[in-house]
Amino acid sequence: MRRNPGDVPDEPVAVFAENHRAEAERVATELGPGHDVQPVRMLAPGSGHRVLTTWACDVVVRPGQPNVGEPYRLDGAAQVWVPGEPEPVQVGVRVDHEASTLEQQVTGRRVRYATAYAEGPAQVRGLARAWAQGVAESL
Repeated sequence: MRRNPGDVPDEPVAVFAENHRAEAERVATELGPGHDVQPVRMLAPGSGHRVLTTWACDVVVRPGQPNVGEPYRLDGAAQVWVPGEPEPVQVGVRVDHEASTLEQQVTGRRVRYATAYAEGPAQVRGLARAWAQGVAESL
């Protein structure tokens, strides 16, 4: 891998099979400073790999008023998944306690702000709606 300065993207200069790491290191040394050896996953058709995307959905819950926004894909968060690796998409809801507390202090109204995360738009919307309904009943 050639490590380029500034805004110039790094670029691969050679690819070796994993069992030829010593040769890759020799080539990097011969190429000189700014070159190093990085592991690269090799994908093949039928290997079971797939692209995992992360979607988010913002939620605002006031007493009796759960508001679930439209799901949106998080740009730059997609990853290639290969069987045997843990799935990187974290499914769940992150509550913004700071924003919720601030609004309550300023307006005196109880409110909860959160963002749900999941792999697809339908999954994240369902997660956000279920969380919002549960919270709306407890506010």
